[in-house]
Amino acid sequence: GGLLLPPASVPLPEGMPSLPPGWILLQDPTTSRYYFCNPATGSTTWSHPGDDVWRGYFDEGGKRYYCNSARGANVWELPEGVERFLDAANDDEVVEVRRGKE
Repeated sequence: GGLLLPPASVPLPEGMPSLPPGWILLQDPTTSRYYFCNPATGSTTWSHPGDDVWRGYFDEGGKRYYCNSARGANVWELPEGVERFLDAANDDEVVEVRRGKE
C-alpha cells in the first residue's frame, strides 16, 4: 500500500471564522459545498468545528443521538449542563432540554 496523503485544503473564504488547530477546510467536488476535516482524527463535518453546539440526529433505528463538531463527540445522552441542542432533522431548530425526575 502507498502512503495516504491528506486532501488538499482550500483557503478560508472571507468572513469565515478561523478553524481550531488541526482542522482544514475542503470543498465537495460534486456539490461545491464546504466541509471540514481533521486529518489527525479522521473526523469530517459540514458544520464549522468552532461551533461549540450540540446537534441532535436519529440513527437508522430512530434512536436520537447528539454530535458536537467542536468537541469531536458523538453521544447518546447530552452531557450534564447542556440546556439546548439544534435539531438537525428540523432545520437546526433550537430544542430546550427537559431534565427532570421521572
